[in-house]
Amino acid sequence: MTNDQFWLGIPLTFLIPGVPTNISMYYGTIIHGVMGGILSWIFLHIPPILIIFGILPNWDSYRDRAGIQRIIIGISCVTLGILCGCVIKI
Repeated sequence: MTNDQFWLGIPLTFLIPGVPTNISMYYGTIIHGVMGGILSWIFLHIPPILIIFGILPNWDSYRDRAGIQRIIIGISCVTLGILCGCVIKI
């Protein structure tokens, strides 16, 4: 990948919704052709799919545990902090 291809890819991927997906597919395609773009899209989505299918079927047994509730509260606080930081910066 050349320097020009790298810097051309950033604004192109921001034109279409879904920036992380677009960036991974663009760079995968530039580096390894169409197969690289397809594989980068697949591997970008494997972790969320595994989380959904790994946790959701057993969510009833997890939701009442105190440790899981603390993790969810912590994730909510971090998300709120990031959101407030973005709003203040704008």
